Amino acid sequence: HDALPILGRRSRNIANPVTLRPRNRDCSERESRLMADIRVLIVEDDPFIAMDIESAVAEQLGDSVELIVVESVAEARRMTAKQLACALLDIDVVDGKTFDIASALQETGTPFAFVSGSAPHEVPATLRDVRFLRKPFSTREIAAFVKSAVGARALKAVRA
Repeated sequence: HDALPILGRRSRNIANPVTLRPRNRDCSERESRLMADIRVLIVEDDPFIAMDIESAVAEQLGDSVELIVVESVAEARRMTAKQLACALLDIDVVDGKTFDIASALQETGTPFAFVSGSAPHEVPATLRDVRFLRKPFSTREIAAFVKSAVGARALKAVRA
């Protein structure tokens, strides 16, 4: 279905993922290239919560990161084919639960966290060691997770 207009913007979805441009002009060319390769998947079906998460991530990483915001398991499944720095997953979305997406991310070593109003005990045993941010969440929690996840990825890229 069509993306909903939100406060004069369109929600980001698989049809139109957005790449934000750098605010910080002081970063080196190498840092800019590394940041341009950073893709964060956000799976959230509530457009206002998606905007809060998007804002927290952009505030933490600057505008050079590519934020891919989708609202369904089907869209998320297609996006996991891309190389991702990390992902933030609501558990209950438009067309089901994101546990299969989480398992796929776990298999590829992509850091992710659940951002959900569901109870942590509802998560399958194989995924219980994953970071769980309970709604309502603090944007600082989101930012700290993403910074940690992206920082670990960036260090690997620099050493490669």
